[in-house]
Amino acid sequence: MGRFWIFIASVAITASYGGVTELVQKTVPGRVADIADAGADTAGALLAASILLLATTGRKSEGPAPEKLSVGQKEQMR
Repeated sequence: MGRFWIFIASVAITASYGGVTELVQKTVPGRVADIADAGADTAGALLAASILLLATTGRKSEGPAPEKLSVGQKEQMR
């Protein structure tokens, strides 16, 4: 699964969870469901997922695995 789809899924799951908790709060005496709270949950999910995506994007790998190198490339590494 690509990083983009993991980003989308994590934000969607977190935003959905925030929305569900707001709906549940409607049923609890003394609590109020607020769309602004659900928006804040979604904004937090976007911020956290964006930071993690940016932190893990662009990392340099150590190069190709030795089994994927051609014979000439293996000889150059020696």
